[in-house]
Amino acid sequence: MVGSGPAGMYAAALLAQDERVDAVDVLDAHPTPFGLVRHGVAPDHHSTMSVAQVLTRTLELDGVRFFGNVTVGKDVSRAELLERYDVVVYAVGVDRDRELGVPGVVGSLPLIEWYTGLPGCPALDLSGVRSTVVVGGGNVALDVARLLLLDAAELRRSAMPDDVLLAYSGARVEQVHLVIRRSALDVKFSVPMLRELLAVPGLGTELDPPGLPPVPDDLSGVEGRQVAKRLSLFAEAAARTQERDDLSRLVVFHFGSEVVEVGPAGPDGAAEVVLERSGREPLVLTSGLTVSAIGYHGTRVPDLRYDESTSTIPNADGLVTGNEPGVAGREFVVGWAGRAPTGVIGTNRSEAARTVETIWRTVGEEVPARPRPGVEDLAALLHGRGVRFVDADGWRRIEAAERERGVTREAPQVRINDPDELLSRGTSDR
Repeated sequence: MVGSGPAGMYAAALLAQDERVDAVDVLDAHPTPFGLVRHGVAPDHHSTMSVAQVLTRTLELDGVRFFGNVTVGKDVSRAELLERYDVVVYAVGVDRDRELGVPGVVGSLPLIEWYTGLPGCPALDLSGVRSTVVVGGGNVALDVARLLLLDAAELRRSAMPDDVLLAYSGARVEQVHLVIRRSALDVKFSVPMLRELLAVPGLGTELDPPGLPPVPDDLSGVEGRQVAKRLSLFAEAAARTQERDDLSRLVVFHFGSEVVEVGPAGPDGAAEVVLERSGREPLVLTSGLTVSAIGYHGTRVPDLRYDESTSTIPNADGLVTGNEPGVAGREFVVGWAGRAPTGVIGTNRSEAARTVETIWRTVGEEVPARPRPGVEDLAALLHGRGVRFVDADGWRRIEAAERERGVTREAPQVRINDPDELLSRGTSDR
């Protein structure tokens, strides 16, 4: 299993608990497991991060080994995996932002990776940023906007690394402009995520344009209720803003708008951002940071086909297609790497089941035991190359240290983001 995010771990659990499977090895390029749950979920979303406790049980199953800090294509090749395993499943997720194509706009991934504690991620300086622009009409855009508006005191009990929290203590973002190409009727973010953003203390809300459309008559059922609830939340938040004079922060929703130009930064680091607005005059904003959250591209696996147009590894129900002779029918894909970056964490459970069904349908009921005679075990191969990998026990030590670090901040955990410290703790007894 190449990748230990939710999709990979759900699939690994199903395989490990099948009596036809002798062993499942889980590889991850990072020293720590759980992918999106650890480095995609907002660090103050403790209930969502608790999914990690469920995924941890997979690492405790008989026959499951974890190899953290192991990158396919650098530490071990695709060919070497195929020498050692009957089946290889790619659950590699995403690693690049979809680009907006406007110079001066940065993707959301570096920001998210920084505040969630991805090891070795470059630090960001928000100290001089007062106004920001976030492009996107989905949950990621909402979460980025909310995290920019919160301050260090409000994030003290989060899993945010200590050095990131310290950087937040010098930040004071006062305005976030959410630029959304769609209308207020067609935004894609969920009601709970919208409600959470609008509940940020001291936050005012403005709508551009100020009026809201009615819910169309042809919208009914769950979809109609969701649209009606979002419109109601927009209207209520805007109305509250008109009634209060004690607001210290502001979010502005620019519907039917697109960023078309970002000017050069001035002495204070801020730049002019030009919006084109459907049926209205262009609008010029001032922004110290302009971020796009419009989707991602899947991670490429060296020597494996990749479809840039869909951001996926080409597959049919999880079976990798177009492979060379001798390999066909032994490689599979699950999660965002196979379906494109869409859906929520829970989506991966049903998709993992589908991929596992495809595996058995493809390889048949009888699978010969591995490793093949004369082929070195993966652990021995990595040791021989001097690769410092984190096993399940090493992950438990890291996890225990993060829980201990959280005590002083009254947080369930505080992430360690120093690569050297993670490897020191994760490999200390080998």
